[in-house]
Amino acid sequence: MDSFELAFKILAILHGLVGLFFWSLAADEDFQQFCFYAKRNPLAGDCFKYLVYFACWALIACGVVAFFLPTVAVVLAWLSLTLYLSTGLVDLIANGRWPAFCKGCAISFVVRTVFAVALTGSLYLSVYG
Repeated sequence: MDSFELAFKILAILHGLVGLFFWSLAADEDFQQFCFYAKRNPLAGDCFKYLVYFACWALIACGVVAFFLPTVAVVLAWLSLTLYLSTGLVDLIANGRWPAFCKGCAISFVVRTVFAVALTGSLYLSVYG
């Protein structure tokens, strides 16, 4: 196993751990009231919550699948980022306005983006490097 394969596996494990951490935050009732349902109708809050859940589950699956199907793991990492970004469409559709971008959302977005780019790069280098 070369260093890029090792880096890929470590990044995939980190994806799974970050997904578990984000999911544990998203599953907290107080966090849901503050982040998902505040200033939204219940249907929009539910859509927001489940999009975040699916994004977290994609990260968790990315950490597991990386050992068997590395390309699928990269797809799951980018799917997680896409699902997370699609939460912005919930407020746009429900209220006709772009959502506010809080500090927690910015941190989650940056972490997901950096990890997805790093995972993609390490897979590319392990295969073609």
